[in-house]
Amino acid sequence: MKMQVIPNSKITTMGKFSETNIFEQLNIQTDAYYSYHKTLAQKYFHEYDVLSPDSEMLKLLNILIGNAKAFVGVTVRGLDGKHLQRYLDEFTYRFNRRKLPDIFANICSAVISYTQLCFAE
Repeated sequence: MKMQVIPNSKITTMGKFSETNIFEQLNIQTDAYYSYHKTLAQKYFHEYDVLSPDSEMLKLLNILIGNAKAFVGVTVRGLDGKHLQRYLDEFTYRFNRRKLPDIFANICSAVISYTQLCFAE
């Protein structure tokens, strides 16, 4: 997932975002918003559809946006636009790594195991 603060949703703005953040030839699924369709049709396999209110994609998107709002709301109070991109970057970093094992716990476990092996001899 990638989130970016953009000034508007015009075709040129969406085009710059997609060129910077999306690999060519990927499958992209969006709603039928015109700026997405026009921008993504040239370099990507773009599937788009008008989403019904009970569609799974829309539910997931609403959960994602709700989680981002909760993260920013808990992290800071009185957020201004100046640092919003940094908070979104932190949220997406955590979201994209949410299923990875806890690296700190793994390192601690490895150190303990190694130490036990050294003192066992």
